[in-house]
Amino acid sequence: MRQTSLLLGIHNHQPEGNFPHVLAEACDKSYLPFLEVAKEYPDFHFSAHFSGGLLDWIQHNRPRIIELIAEMVGRGQIEMIGAGDHEPVLAIIPQEDRIGQIKALNTRTEDLFNQTPQGAWLTERVWEATVVPALAKADMKFVMVDDYHFFCAGYEANQMDGYYHTEEDGHQIDIFPISEALRYRLPFAPVHEAVAYLESLASEDDHAAVCFDDGEKFGIWPETYDWVYNQGWLHQFMQAVCGSELIQAKTFTEYRATNRSKGICYLPTTSYIEMGEWSLPPKSCEKYEQLIQKHRHDESYDYFKPFLRGGIWKNFLVKYPESGWMHKRMLKLSARLSQADIADKTDLYDMLYRAQANDAFWHGMFGGLYHPHLRRGLYRQMLKLESALDEHSPRVSFESFDLDMDAQDESLLHNDQQQIVVQAHAGGIIREWDLYAVSHNLGDALRRHPEAYHAQARQGSESNDGGDGLASIHDRVSFIHEISPEDLETDSHARGSATDLLVINGETQDCHGDYQQVAQTDDAFTLQLDLDDLQLQKTFSLQDTILSVSYQLSAKADVELSFTSQWNLAMPSCDGPAGCYHNTEALGGFGEVYELCDSASLKLTDDVLQANIRLNLSQAANIKLSPLRTVSRSEAGFEKIMQAAVIEPTWTLNLSKGESWDVVISFDIEAY
Repeated sequence: MRQTSLLLGIHNHQPEGNFPHVLAEACDKSYLPFLEVAKEYPDFHFSAHFSGGLLDWIQHNRPRIIELIAEMVGRGQIEMIGAGDHEPVLAIIPQEDRIGQIKALNTRTEDLFNQTPQGAWLTERVWEATVVPALAKADMKFVMVDDYHFFCAGYEANQMDGYYHTEEDGHQIDIFPISEALRYRLPFAPVHEAVAYLESLASEDDHAAVCFDDGEKFGIWPETYDWVYNQGWLHQFMQAVCGSELIQAKTFTEYRATNRSKGICYLPTTSYIEMGEWSLPPKSCEKYEQLIQKHRHDESYDYFKPFLRGGIWKNFLVKYPESGWMHKRMLKLSARLSQADIADKTDLYDMLYRAQANDAFWHGMFGGLYHPHLRRGLYRQMLKLESALDEHSPRVSFESFDLDMDAQDESLLHNDQQQIVVQAHAGGIIREWDLYAVSHNLGDALRRHPEAYHAQARQGSESNDGGDGLASIHDRVSFIHEISPEDLETDSHARGSATDLLVINGETQDCHGDYQQVAQTDDAFTLQLDLDDLQLQKTFSLQDTILSVSYQLSAKADVELSFTSQWNLAMPSCDGPAGCYHNTEALGGFGEVYELCDSASLKLTDDVLQANIRLNLSQAANIKLSPLRTVSRSEAGFEKIMQAAVIEPTWTLNLSKGESWDVVISFDIEAY
């Protein structure tokens, strides 16, 4: 009997640190209505993956979803799919954490639904053979990747009608290829077309039609709620599938029970094709995109597409140094936690696992690197974990080691209130500034990166043409904000704090090179930069909640100079109403530009941070206050996002040869 087995999987996830109203909307417009419709069709079997953090939120805020899942799991309609508990890219976390994350979600699923997952969702379908042993050791029997992964290994489309198996270091797992054709049809094609396509796949060998994709496309992707629910697409689709003599909706485990593997396979390191494009450096990305666009509408495109590969996911850790920094911070904490002699590490590992969530590590059409609240979500967990580890096993107050694995040492100065990480080799900047009382990295300021899509933003064109008659979110070009040429300016250096900007005798000096450490005590250390006409020393010190940077400028010749110390502070309220500058009176929000003349103090209040930050200068300066904004692209369009409040005190000086000038810049953190 000819048959198509529809193996439909729904992947539901929300990033660590996401806003509660976003989670609520996803539940109310996607997850809940999907389950309510599915409940009406008991013969429509499918698989579902919910990430651990999302399940935790749903338990406390939308328990009806838990009830529906449990009911449908109980009657055999839903198969729960596992993964890393907090949706990490398995390939970038340690082996021990891979196993721990998968087992943590298994335990959560068992507790909630009395079912142990047999298969694993692979975050962003990032495949590396090195993850196979961890999947197998965590008792996973199968995993899903794109058919594109198989095409890149030389397989043909007519071979994508079942599942294969692979091994690594003697550990084995089955692999199902997800159909790109189905991902683009469900739920975007009319029901009769989608069902006709599925029926056309029917064979006597029980063709497996695999579609596993984001649950959010069934309700909260642009324009989908009306199509899927108000116009009845989902009802009609499930009814048509259940009424077809050629289609049977199954779970993956049901399919495996009656069908054997088609053989062993070995797949290359890859993800979906768009991810390969997004992970490339900007210039390479532009070339790649031009190549894809040139051939996209050719009849030969699908034939040659597997050989038009871009980069790999780990390129993001290089393309965006901020991502690489978070990754290395996480690795250090993982190693420290693993070695800690603590009886019960359950809560500590939950902090670590949350800090491994994938979303804030990358950027493309999706990915959350550009969103401060998502990066903040990871740092919050890392700092809570670091503080807990320090309480159990205190570190020395000053350390120097290569934190970000760039073959250059960083200097770490900390107490129980705060920590600074300084990069002498990158301009003597404060690369990270941690406030433990509020679990916040005040130095988490994303620089303005060059991006291949900036060319589209400059053109200002809009298009919704998917090119193949089917809607494709990757082809949409729209604008949430008006983008000007000034908005697309980029930074050549990291946006740290205590960044030195010098103009000497009318010439701008490059202060982004190596500073040398010349002194160090338990609570302070000094860096020095030697220029032709000037020597600059700055001393970093911590006293409880106060960070001080003391500058000394010594002239080697008569000089006229302008000296600025730039501070990029990641204020979590960004340009919202919860943040405000205060001088002698309230000035306004962090999203505005202000010029303060001959001022020696400033206060920043932030109700999201729940802290006041008081700036004091030992010598008055002209202070410029401005927002740092970046331009990013998402499924909704191009938008400007505020990354930091920029504070720039500037002094104009005339120094004679042998003369020195000093200033102390101090910040006092007052949590409330």
